[in-house]
Amino acid sequence: MLPRGKTSQQLEDRGLFPCWRDEAPPTESDDSAALVRVGPVVKRQTLVGTKKCKSIYDKKFPECMCECRPMPGEKVYMHIIKMKPVYSEPKGNRKKAFYELLKSDSEFAILTTKKWPMLLKFPLFITMGEIEVEVIVNQACQTLSEKEIDEIFNFHCIIFSDVLQCINMFMFRDYENKEHSYLLAPIKLENGRSVINWSVIRDNQEFPEIISPPVEERQKDIVVTEEIYKNSVVIPWYRGFLPRQCMNIGWRHSVQATYKRKKKQEEEFEESLVPELCVRCAVPAAYWLKATLLPSCVHRITALLLADELRVTIATDLNLSTVTLPPGRSWRPISVEQLCLRDEEEKQQPVLPTAKTVTIKPRSALDLDTNNYPWGTEQEPIDIERAIDQVKLVDIVFYDDFVSKPIVEQNIQSLAQDRQQLEIKALEYASKTVTPHLSIFNSKHEAPGVELADFLQVLTTASAHDIFNLERLETLGDSFLKYAVSLLLFIRFPELSEGQLTMIKGKVIGNRNLYYCGEQKGLGSIIKVLTLSRLSL
Repeated sequence: MLPRGKTSQQLEDRGLFPCWRDEAPPTESDDSAALVRVGPVVKRQTLVGTKKCKSIYDKKFPECMCECRPMPGEKVYMHIIKMKPVYSEPKGNRKKAFYELLKSDSEFAILTTKKWPMLLKFPLFITMGEIEVEVIVNQACQTLSEKEIDEIFNFHCIIFSDVLQCINMFMFRDYENKEHSYLLAPIKLENGRSVINWSVIRDNQEFPEIISPPVEERQKDIVVTEEIYKNSVVIPWYRGFLPRQCMNIGWRHSVQATYKRKKKQEEEFEESLVPELCVRCAVPAAYWLKATLLPSCVHRITALLLADELRVTIATDLNLSTVTLPPGRSWRPISVEQLCLRDEEEKQQPVLPTAKTVTIKPRSALDLDTNNYPWGTEQEPIDIERAIDQVKLVDIVFYDDFVSKPIVEQNIQSLAQDRQQLEIKALEYASKTVTPHLSIFNSKHEAPGVELADFLQVLTTASAHDIFNLERLETLGDSFLKYAVSLLLFIRFPELSEGQLTMIKGKVIGNRNLYYCGEQKGLGSIIKVLTLSRLSL
């Protein structure tokens, strides 16, 4: 039997379903259905709202990262990316040197002609520990000349093409000032202010070729001093692209580099590199090390800017919370969801080989806990009821003597103590089952609304393999959506029966209607479904 709401006129009400589209079901099979472009969306001709209907969306970029290339004479804003290690200082020479480089004031900044919204702090994880990243936005910068912009652009290309090697051969320069048209510049502290490090930019207009030099250049006298080589990056040209960081300089024609190798126990060893066989790069080691974290930082910043655009759209449409963060307020930092870490650890666990089947000899019930009984298994009598055909008189006498013998008083006391401890644990467990206080009810009116970290989490799927995802929030969202829609329909349509209300609610919260609503908001272009890779950049 179907509810009466099947014929309800409200099912066709455009006020309840503003994004609904009347689409005919597919006539072809799912395998032979073709991809069709509907505006900016490429989708397959299958019934929407089903798992077989998969749409391909054009990737969206933040508005403040589009058409933002610095131009001569225009005001430029610096968005400084500050990286700080939050793990304790290590003891090994190599890790200690990396720790000091990460603590240095050498930072990178993204230069744009557009202002950014306030962003939150987020963590990055390397093998040595956690790195806290803070983006200081909208730091004023002087106007740049055309020559200075070209110098910054050359340094920008060297970082991404030669240092990070994340630019393919078929890529070319963007002359149209479209998406991701910012520039990257090194920053240093000068009189307490962050300024562009022009010396590093001008020393790195070209990247040295890692090739075998001519014989006459190898034989020329090379000056090796601590001032020149300390905290520098050297690349042995005979080993290919494998940078080395110089930490300890010897007063001879060799560069001493300290590394750690993990075997059964961690030990330090020295490696001697001949200067005539190495190429010293002009990029300082602090900038080189922090540049390796730039792809992860830019990837996270892009997702945060998209999440903030969605937050502003919802706040504007619903007139809820604030569009801009009030002065003196900051967003809650991103926290790691322990469930995601546990799932990743379980995936990384090695698969154990299948164990051989072993026949286990059955034991008696009393042998399960020998600490509470003063006898062994061999001292127990036989089971008279089960072995009635083999019972002898001596077995009956031994059984009667065994069951009539009292247990030692010490064991009785230990059993009583164990029972008392179990009762205490039961009371502790019962006290933990008290309904916890929900901090969500403590929200104040001056709060900026939903946190930016929560917006980022609801846009991150489990397939992205991030430190958080939307799976747990989806459970809460489904329940709240059903409750909110039920309450709205119950108040708005007092004349409808329960069957009609149920049918309307089913259509409102159905996958097809939610798909249309999400498509209208452009959620398909900003949801994060891939891990950080060259394909996702």
